[in-house]
Order: sequence, then C-alpha cells, then structure tokens
Amino acid sequence: MTRYGIAAFAAVTSMTISGPATAQPFEQCKGPFAKCVTEIGGWCESNGKGGQRIVYYDKSSAASRFEQCIGRVFEEHGKPNPYKPASSQAAPKR
Repeated sequence: MTRYGIAAFAAVTSMTISGPATAQPFEQCKGPFAKCVTEIGGWCESNGKGGQRIVYYDKSSAASRFEQCIGRVFEEHGKPNPYKPASSQAAPKR
C-alpha cells in the first residue's frame, strides 16, 4: 500500500468509527418494549430530550413482528392490544 493509500484508509476508518457529527449515540433500550427492539434487531438512540428513539430496518417483516411484540407487552400488562380489533379481545382485567 502506498503512503497515500494508508492515509486514505486511516481517514476513512476514523470517520467510520466516529460517525457523522449529527449521529445520535446508541443507548441500551429501556422500558417494557426493550425486548421487542432486541427481537427485531433494532437499537435505541437518544432523542436529545431525555427520551429514546427506537430504530430498525424493516427487513424480513420486522415491522409486523415489532407490532406483534408490542401487542403482547400490552396484553402482559393487562391492557388491550392496540393491533387487534376490539371484537377479538378478551375483556380487560380488573
């Protein structure tokens, strides 16, 4: 590799590692939906206001799998599944 090739490789590598200046830092996903993010291969980013943004690529029907997981989380917490028609849901637990 020439001297210029090494310099170019170093420059590209350092930009890739540091990322663009506008990139949000990746964070550990928090809350009840964290397992859903892991299930679809997504990640969380800081939204800059103390909250998190869930990010994922919709490959292999990730969006529908994510919705199904979100629905299960609602049901586990005794809430109606927002992705099922009301007529197909059991009465809420009291």
